Amino acid sequence: MDYKKILLNKLIDRYEKSKSIYEQTNRRIILKMKDIKEYDIENFESKKIFHDTINELKNENIIDYSWELYETGNILKEIWLNKDNVEKAYAITNRIDIRQQNSILLKYLNKYHFDQEWLEKYRNDMICYINEKHKTNNLFPYQFAEDVLKVLKEIDNKKEVLKRVLSINCFGDSKYFEKYIEHIIVRIIKKYLLVNESLEEYTNEDILLEVGISKYPEVLEFCGDLEYYINDIKIEYKKETVRKLY
Repeated sequence: MDYKKILLNKLIDRYEKSKSIYEQTNRRIILKMKDIKEYDIENFESKKIFHDTINELKNENIIDYSWELYETGNILKEIWLNKDNVEKAYAITNRIDIRQQNSILLKYLNKYHFDQEWLEKYRNDMICYINEKHKTNNLFPYQFAEDVLKVLKEIDNKKEVLKRVLSINCFGDSKYFEKYIEHIIVRIIKKYLLVNESLEEYTNEDILLEVGISKYPEVLEFCGDLEYYINDIKIEYKKETVRKLY
């Protein structure tokens, strides 16, 4: 078990939820060892490895710690993050500093602009959320942030498109959209476009159709005569001109 990454990930999670990200504060980022299930004081071998890991991190000036009263060297009480060396913690856990992450997200959002009001409202809301909360919204996940914006830009063009064609146009992969992005786009449409609609019986396909994304070409069934126009060209279907199939 990689105790080093486990502890640092927990400390970073607390750090990212604290005010320390955007203002100077003396409040420490602390973990109580009684709340760390991986710290088993009854198992001598794992406890020794845990203590060795703690000492290693302290020697690297990444964390510090304290012992339970009268249990020095035996039972840890708490550990806390050295905020001056938080970059080392991010490097060890292979995580991106949330401040850098927020900067990248804002760069994406400022790169895109939308003509449709509901899409522009979404974009502005995400900018405000990052600036005020100093973290991303679940409607704009870091891993897929620019992918989401690419799809929304396609939606902004108001052109009907098949789901797989959209996926190829945006990502060069016919299944990428459905696999990774569709559920995010559906939530965005529900929150910003269909906000006043009753959606209990809507499927994802129904919701995507609201913005012109279809899974299959739609079939129009009719009887009797029909005429319609495409780009000012008149097209007629009349009983006497439709071939009967027997």
